[in-house]
Amino acid sequence: MSVTGSLPGGPPEVRLGSLLAVAGLTHLGGAGVDPRTPIAGACLAEGADGLTALEPGWLIATDGWPLGSAHDAQLRAFVREAAARQASGLVVRLGPLWSQAPAALLDEARHAGLPVLGLPHQATLSTFLRQVNGSTGIHDVAVLSTAMGLQTELIGALSVPDLEGELVRRIAASLDVSAILYDGRRTMLAAQGDAPVHLIGQALDLDQDGEARRRVGRWDTSIASVASDGRATHLVLAWPDNRDIDPALLRSTHVAVRQLLRAHARTLAAARLQDQVQRGQALSELLDGVTDTRLKRMRDGLVLLHFPLEGTFQVHIIAGPASRTAEATPDPVLSLVQDVAESTRTAVLLGVYRGDYAVLHGASDAFTDELITVLPETAHGASSAFHDLLGAPAALRQAQMSLSTGARTGMFTPFHRVGFIDFILGNVPEDTLSDRAAEVLGDLADSDLHLETLIEYLRCGLDIQQTGRAMHLHPNSIRYRLSRAEEQLGRPINDPETITLLYLTLHDRINEPARPAPRRAVP
Repeated sequence: MSVTGSLPGGPPEVRLGSLLAVAGLTHLGGAGVDPRTPIAGACLAEGADGLTALEPGWLIATDGWPLGSAHDAQLRAFVREAAARQASGLVVRLGPLWSQAPAALLDEARHAGLPVLGLPHQATLSTFLRQVNGSTGIHDVAVLSTAMGLQTELIGALSVPDLEGELVRRIAASLDVSAILYDGRRTMLAAQGDAPVHLIGQALDLDQDGEARRRVGRWDTSIASVASDGRATHLVLAWPDNRDIDPALLRSTHVAVRQLLRAHARTLAAARLQDQVQRGQALSELLDGVTDTRLKRMRDGLVLLHFPLEGTFQVHIIAGPASRTAEATPDPVLSLVQDVAESTRTAVLLGVYRGDYAVLHGASDAFTDELITVLPETAHGASSAFHDLLGAPAALRQAQMSLSTGARTGMFTPFHRVGFIDFILGNVPEDTLSDRAAEVLGDLADSDLHLETLIEYLRCGLDIQQTGRAMHLHPNSIRYRLSRAEEQLGRPINDPETITLLYLTLHDRINEPARPAPRRAVP
């Protein structure tokens, strides 16, 4: 049975009533159905982006993906946009994703005057689209077949590491056009074909949303945004101006690339999150103290994570935020660590350990330096190198000691550069150290002049002559100031115990001037 009817003296025309009978459509809700409504065509609605291909008088067809995960507000916005583009109705294929049309969608469709029709689950959207568009004469079966074949070809590119380059190569080969992918600064990311990449890039309108056609020299171009993960990305298809390419084929190509890139980005994000979870679990076992027997049981897991069982290792600690009221998923710092590991080809296990970021990695100065470069305002700590994974817990304690030293002094100091006094101070809680310092200094803490003189005296190795030269004062002035400082301390400054207490209390100020943001200490 045909879905078309003949108007007197006019071309065949598809009516909504014919589709209800022939395609097996049922009225699910929304606005009422007028069987006399003319249908000019149909397109697939893959979320809000699918509406860019919608023409006035067309039906929208969807099986609920990715609309099935949309919020009510997004569903309502989708219906309003469809109505604004003068859609004739919304066809929903009921099945695994949608057992029934969402209430929010039906309610908004009723207000917008848009009927919602159900397609039986045993039917396919592609068959329905061919049936409608073939009958209206807008899209012949050959164009649809080519578009579907191209989309199948593009899906195969997901298994190739260089996804963007492979997509461009396959599009150019399948459509016999030039294909170019630009970023948001008109930089060419991938290209295939003879079209002038530079000239076309200059002609790009980076603010455009939908598809646009433009002639550049002797080339016709079809340009559309295919942004995937927040990046501004534009796909350009170009062909000589003496050729014709079906507009529907161009539109379907842009939509397919957009959806593939977005799906790929979501897949990568999920894979990275899963990788972080697995690495965090392995790291937790090692840092909490793993026995040789347990390490052997973990062997396959470590191999799966591409982490070596033998070699030279280090633990790197990055100071975490003071509070974690809202965990980011995936954690941006852990993602950044993975990026650095990939760029420096360093094997890592990473996770959050007691509020800080812990990284067990193959010993690499390049990895450490790059981490400090990309996180310059954050305190870092690093253990000494070790050769047995059973030593990871001890290495963690070393890295934490290095971190506490760096947090106090402002300089990244790996554990082998942590001095004896730093080692002592690193084992004292900060509050306890502050209270003890106030107790030792007493009234001297309120006398800047005498305190600075005492600090310089300690810095100069208790040499009054050298202290005078450093402060450009006569030695007698130094002696006077030190006697006043002694009175405020309430104890003799030449007493070994007093000197020890002062040196511990004033250690960080003695070793000033203030250091810049964390940087690598000179070995």
